[in-house]
Amino acid sequence: MVNKSIRTRALWFIDQEMERVLGDLESGVINKDQAIGSLNTLFIISSGIEDGRWMRTICTVIGYIRKTNYFYQLRKLYLSNYFDESMNSPSDQKGIN
Repeated sequence: MVNKSIRTRALWFIDQEMERVLGDLESGVINKDQAIGSLNTLFIISSGIEDGRWMRTICTVIGYIRKTNYFYQLRKLYLSNYFDESMNSPSDQKGIN
């Protein structure tokens, strides 16, 4: 069991780092491999606090980055919840987690 304040801080950190990594990738400050490495670190943190939503989102973003070489407006897609599968999953519509 993770302390509530630690979980809250970790979620804040993951959100901020996702924005930073995607913004840096979009602007060319980091390359594709560095972005995937940073996102893997965020995945480990989210699995440590047992947050399934962030784990799914990070995996989706990593898959998207691996598939394409087009990173224009990647941060904007993230901020508009384009990668958030939990909003569209059938299990959430039924109320099953």
